[in-house]
Amino acid sequence: ALWIALALLLIISISFSMKTVRSIIKPLNAVVGFAGRVAGGDLTDRLRIDSKDETKVLADAFNKMVESLRQMMNQMENYLNNAPLPVVAIDEGFDIQFINQKGAAFAKTTVDNAIGKKCYDLFRNEHCNTAECRVRQAMEQKKATSGQTVLVGSGNMPIHYMGVPLLDVSGDVVGGVEYITDVSDLKEI
Repeated sequence: ALWIALALLLIISISFSMKTVRSIIKPLNAVVGFAGRVAGGDLTDRLRIDSKDETKVLADAFNKMVESLRQMMNQMENYLNNAPLPVVAIDEGFDIQFINQKGAAFAKTTVDNAIGKKCYDLFRNEHCNTAECRVRQAMEQKKATSGQTVLVGSGNMPIHYMGVPLLDVSGDVVGGVEYITDVSDLKEI
């Protein structure tokens, strides 16, 4: 009878332990998955944990962090969209990741149509897709560079443009930003 009681106690203990571990592992896996999606740039989701322990506190903290990031991103996008100059952000492959309204107007397209396209396909000039491209130089040299050229697709508009490297937190180049100024009036003078 003692052995049967011990065996039952052992089975109950193992069952209780497995249930406890599962109740901890499942929310932690949800947190890890959520953190991975956020690290990948997805700020649209919310973490939902239905518990009353530390994992709920962690989930609430993650949700607040993501909301803060989303607000900061929206604010920065608003600033850049209202900039008086065209601003274009590209990745290392020269694919447009961001372009403000003014930049899209210079390229004679819309913001939605420009995203994902090669910058040299929209802003055609003699420097595009060559070693003279100031954004290419900025990414290679990890410093701002500037130059002048003519935008062919915009009625041969003379421009002054600056390329600035985009760096991640480790200091590695992940893209570049281009600022464009129409210098038609200056050329005319």
